[in-house]
Amino acid sequence: PPITNHLVLQNGPLPSVCKATNVIMLRASPGEYEPASFVVDAALPLKAVDIKVGQLTGNGTIWPKEAVDVRVVKELYRRRYGGAGLIPTLLVHDDNVLAMKPAPTDEEPDWMNIVARKRDAGSLQPLDIPKRRQFWLTVQVPENAAPGTYRTTVRVIPAHSPALILQLEVEVYPFKLTKPIL
Repeated sequence: PPITNHLVLQNGPLPSVCKATNVIMLRASPGEYEPASFVVDAALPLKAVDIKVGQLTGNGTIWPKEAVDVRVVKELYRRRYGGAGLIPTLLVHDDNVLAMKPAPTDEEPDWMNIVARKRDAGSLQPLDIPKRRQFWLTVQVPENAAPGTYRTTVRVIPAHSPALILQLEVEVYPFKLTKPIL
């Protein structure tokens, strides 16, 4: 699940909410945005990893390619209970959107400063995965989507290793949610 009280950190065990699977299943109503998350946990560093998502299809319908947005969860150096460290904080298309450099002090020997910012890319850019990275999918179910199950593949493609193939399944409910009051 993408929203939990558990952080996916570079080191240490994965949170208990993370399950080994190759199928990402979502349920949503027409017009709804539904998030999902997956983690790539690499035994060896992966270079120039690209994520390619096919178009969702089902009931004889093909959803627009823009129906699925993929972002990487960017870590920033932040204070937290028990110290400071790299904390998953931002959802970005370009992992290099913020340039950071060490800026140690006596009180914070591992402190980092943001030294440059640039505009985020319009789509996910290839990135290196030294050990572990969390990715965030947002699926926008079309307003006119018929009830049923829609499927596609999510390919995790490192530059120097075989691709990992995940299945994305979206079950569309036979009802629409009412507009929010606020």
